[in-house]
Amino acid sequence: MRRRHKNHTTEDAVAALKTTFEQTQGAYSIVAAMILDGQQTLIAARDPFGIRPAVWGRKDGSAIVASESVALDVLDAHLEGDIAPGEVMILRPNREPVRFDLGSRGSAPCIFEYIYFARPDSVMNGQSVYGVRLGLGHELAKAFKAKGLEADVVIPIPDTSRPSANALAEELGLPYREGFIKNRYTGRTFIMPNQGERTNALRLKLNPIRSEFDGRRVLVVDDSIVRGSTLKRTIQIIREQGASEIHLAIHSPPVIYPCYYGIDMSTREELAAAAFLPRCEAGDLSTPQASQAAIERGLARRLGLDSLTYLPLSGLRAAFPENCCAACFDGRYPLKLTDEQVDWIEKDRRACVQRELIL
Repeated sequence: MRRRHKNHTTEDAVAALKTTFEQTQGAYSIVAAMILDGQQTLIAARDPFGIRPAVWGRKDGSAIVASESVALDVLDAHLEGDIAPGEVMILRPNREPVRFDLGSRGSAPCIFEYIYFARPDSVMNGQSVYGVRLGLGHELAKAFKAKGLEADVVIPIPDTSRPSANALAEELGLPYREGFIKNRYTGRTFIMPNQGERTNALRLKLNPIRSEFDGRRVLVVDDSIVRGSTLKRTIQIIREQGASEIHLAIHSPPVIYPCYYGIDMSTREELAAAAFLPRCEAGDLSTPQASQAAIERGLARRLGLDSLTYLPLSGLRAAFPENCCAACFDGRYPLKLTDEQVDWIEKDRRACVQRELIL
């Protein structure tokens, strides 16, 4: 590629991004504003697996790129679609986009975006996040019903689990109630750097309504269990409200593998479910029914629950049948990492934990 200090062209930008794609491993979306061919240009690109979301739209002829469609909604822009895996888009005012395929390696959007991170009113990869969460709730209800368990009321741990809890309650024919009031000015707790911060944030985050728990068999719904430490405190709070039984239903499978694509799930030793995976299957690439039952029993004891029900992998596939990255659940990483790369990432994460402990 011929290097230029000015007067860059579309050809220059595409060639530079092609080199970037060849040299960079990981999950990413790229947006840049440049002058190319003497024109104002917005460049958008997405990794070859499309692991992280990227959408684009228009308003008054101008192009807009974001990770979620809600960013376009608040600007009253029109959602045009997704940037495809391995694609580079050249966007200019009042012009049709120019697309370059730099080598898609399939489509493997992160399922955790739909389970936890994305807003429910977003549309990503052509899928409604809210609709996916409703499907997760219906599948979770089947898993709970199969155990022959009973409850008096369904209560979500806000906010992510609300759609799935609603669908679960509908499927089971149980009343749906709001048992917690959430402080909307606190952050996501599981990605906070240390346990002290996570616990303090939880005290500010959720305030219970005692009348919804007192004397009832409560079926609490949450999106996932990562470390389980803040959830244990939430269960204690529910006990303090006088619940006669606490059943917990999780609208995702057990998290037993770390994410190496940008979500800080730390190391495998910190993952709550991984500690209860049977030794003979600890290296397996799945959580078969027997293993999931062992995880549910062990974690229920640790968290002080009457029962714990995870969404099985089959239920996840039924709610989201398209191809996706679910490596944190099944260990099948679309972008393979070498042992050396995994060791480097986990060593760095352990060092971060130690630094936080010292501080």
